[in-house]
Amino acid sequence: TDDSCISFIHLAIRKRVMDFHVVIRSSDTKLTFEHDLKFLYYLASTCYDLFNDECDRVRLRFNLNSAHIVG
Repeated sequence: TDDSCISFIHLAIRKRVMDFHVVIRSSDTKLTFEHDLKFLYYLASTCYDLFNDECDRVRLRFNLNSAHIVG
């Protein structure tokens, strides 16, 4: 939900597996992470649609550096 929170997205295709790796700097797990996650699933599925002739499956990896509940 904030462009400063998702700090890194790396996409690689190896051995017909699309590896979609995301680093999230900070996320309020109660209020905003759900929205970030939905966006990342959308982005990964869009990338898969673009490269589906080169891969059979997708592996999603999410690293949350600071997962917290505010308030």
